[in-house]
Amino acid sequence: MIWPQACALVILASGASKRFGPEDKLLAPLGDYAVCEHIIKTVQQIDFAKIYAVIPSDTPKREAVFVRENINIIYNTTPQNGHEHSLQLAAQTIVNSGIKHMCIVLADMPYVTTVHLYGLLERANSEVIISNHNGIDMPPVIFSGNAVHSLSTAPHLRKTMLKTPTTLRLELSDKEAKDIDVPDDLF
Repeated sequence: MIWPQACALVILASGASKRFGPEDKLLAPLGDYAVCEHIIKTVQQIDFAKIYAVIPSDTPKREAVFVRENINIIYNTTPQNGHEHSLQLAAQTIVNSGIKHMCIVLADMPYVTTVHLYGLLERANSEVIISNHNGIDMPPVIFSGNAVHSLSTAPHLRKTMLKTPTTLRLELSDKEAKDIDVPDDLF
């Protein structure tokens, strides 16, 4: 088990959302909140050591949402380098902070619940525990100890880490696994 106070939470929010169209999908309305605000509201219910968001350095409207919610910002100046680069920036920040565990969520997965996040924390007794839906590994994921350090220098190792026999998995419900990629996903 990992106590939330010993774990940093990182929201990956630096994608370009090209499939969504010209709008910023993370700022698109979904019910009473923007898409990214749903995961923010969820993670703020848990007493994580720190909460960070990795965002592009040139998205002031996106930045304003996270700043308003008192989320620590990690700027990604090269978001075109993809998830692995964002993951590396997050891991470097966590290693430098002295926190030993890192939980990764995606800003475009608005339906992940606190129950699922607590389930990951409670079952975490290996270097990696990842969510799984219908046999597909996906965030949220927790990296611990050496895994965080390895990601800070070699993010491509993530795929290898997920294939080790010690990697644990926790099933996501159909709703929790839904992400927002195109405007029709909002309905």
